[in-house]
Amino acid sequence: MIDILSKTPTTEIATLEEAKIFFRSENSGGIEDSLITGLIISAREWLEEAMNRSVQENTIRVYVYEYAGFLPFAPVASISSPVDLIFAGKSMPYIEIDQGVEIEYTTLANNTQIFKTATLELAFEWYRRGDQTIIPESVKRVVRAYKLKP
Repeated sequence: MIDILSKTPTTEIATLEEAKIFFRSENSGGIEDSLITGLIISAREWLEEAMNRSVQENTIRVYVYEYAGFLPFAPVASISSPVDLIFAGKSMPYIEIDQGVEIEYTTLANNTQIFKTATLELAFEWYRRGDQTIIPESVKRVVRAYKLKP
């Protein structure tokens, strides 16, 4: 089992300005900007969870116990602690843990245009409809194509 203790991105995959251009939004400032920024973050987090893949550089702390498999949100750039638990793969570390241990690591940025576009499409759909349960088919296709198996 893996419990994610924290996941801190270094930057967001898309900026507010990029989103406003993508949304063709003429509204500016205050609450509208906060809403759009929040939707970008929520859409990126949804995409990362759905694909089990990091789309930007993140520092992640997890608590792992009774688990054999890959660390979530690969590819991994570096592992801060503890490094002696890694059995295979630098960017796709495989671990086997039977006792509880906390692991901190940094993921690589996967800021490909396809992930940025999928994030913006998802955020726009939620903005337009006001409903965060609707996932566009184009985003579902990206998830199916790039999902990493745990």
